[in-house]
Amino acid sequence: MTIIIEELKKVPSTEIVNYAETRTGIDHQVVATFDTGIFANGIIADHDAKIYANWWPQPAPDKAEFKFHYTDSSGYDCGWHRQKNEHVDGLDHFQERTDSEEEYEYEAVEFEQDNPTGLVWEIADDKLKRRVQTQHDPNFRLSDFTD
Repeated sequence: MTIIIEELKKVPSTEIVNYAETRTGIDHQVVATFDTGIFANGIIADHDAKIYANWWPQPAPDKAEFKFHYTDSSGYDCGWHRQKNEHVDGLDHFQERTDSEEEYEYEAVEFEQDNPTGLVWEIADDKLKRRVQTQHDPNFRLSDFTD
């Protein structure tokens, strides 16, 4: 988790990164708050936007399980997870809902990175920015972004 903390601190919009207690107490969690004005190019100003990162090391040769989950005060939340979920095949998936009263929608994903450093940048500085901009700015469509 130290690597995730250090990498999250390097994301330009990050304000605070701290350890947090988890519901189960068996995993590790980091919570990062950030300046959404910087993070989302000024399209939203949200002082409650956070990224929660959990990491579950696994015995070799299995890959570590994790989740990077975003929430903001609009009720929007989304996350990139590597963990079992009955709604998708395999472990790697993205889940999203636009309101806390709605059900999540799920889709299988593939991660380009497997290590904590690469995942922080792949998710926090790339995939999440696209999703937040698409969610909060009607001029952005996810399909407009190219890799």
